[in-house]
Amino acid sequence: MCDSANRSSFYMCVNKNWTKMKCEGANVCISRNKKTMCVSEAEANAPVQPCTSSGTTQCARDNKAVFQTCVDNYWTNSTCSDGNYCLYRAGSAMCVDKALAEAPQLPCSTANATQCFDGDDTIYQICYQNYWSNSTCDKGNVCGMSKDTAVCHDPSQPIVDIPEEPCSEDGLKECIAANETLYR
Repeated sequence: MCDSANRSSFYMCVNKNWTKMKCEGANVCISRNKKTMCVSEAEANAPVQPCTSSGTTQCARDNKAVFQTCVDNYWTNSTCSDGNYCLYRAGSAMCVDKALAEAPQLPCSTANATQCFDGDDTIYQICYQNYWSNSTCDKGNVCGMSKDTAVCHDPSQPIVDIPEEPCSEDGLKECIAANETLYR
């Protein structure tokens, strides 16, 4: 329990006796979610928001680098690692690269559909939980379309669609007529 006379002190049970302890550095003691802890003064003074469903997540309204988790009917703050921001998508908050967090969330309707990204030929998109999610082709490759599917390929080689005819033997390799460096 926190010491009501000194915000930087708390009591801990040691050998069945309450022993007065001090928080590290400039931290202060708070009791939240039925737990006593030492936190920064800014966190201690932040308004406590109630929540109703334990385990749910959200992004903090006032700080892009903070996500919140509902624990024991109160929102608990966590900070994303350097350069990452909170992104709320498909019912949960997650820390992602700043560029992805700031990218517009464009809706899509066909799960696992793919397309090339108009603004950068090294990026392709996958429809995931009703939103387009960006992915990057391996170094040196670019995105192209083959049979309505985004594929990453060497830009010096044309995309050749693989015929859909069945093969007759497992492990058999056969050159594709248009490009002998590709095989199926």
